[in-house]
Amino acid sequence: MVLGFGKFAHQRRLAKGLRKRPLDRATVEELETVIDTQHKELPWGLLWKTMELSEKAKSDVREDDPLHPALARIFRSSIWEIQNRSRGSF
Repeated sequence: MVLGFGKFAHQRRLAKGLRKRPLDRATVEELETVIDTQHKELPWGLLWKTMELSEKAKSDVREDDPLHPALARIFRSSIWEIQNRSRGSF
């Protein structure tokens, strides 16, 4: 199976933006919007990578940082979609 990442190149660049330190506020906010609006269309691998990177970024950011709640919402939304898809596959 070939994953269609060409269609999701912009979203993949946003997810990779979670690796950079210091985090860019615009990237995090745009990724949060994408996860909320396009979660059903995103490939499994991209959701999984977004979940992992958001968890790592969240652990690197202090809790009083304004980006912490946004990273928590990205993590929660991506893990929720992964769990929903895995329930439907059985």
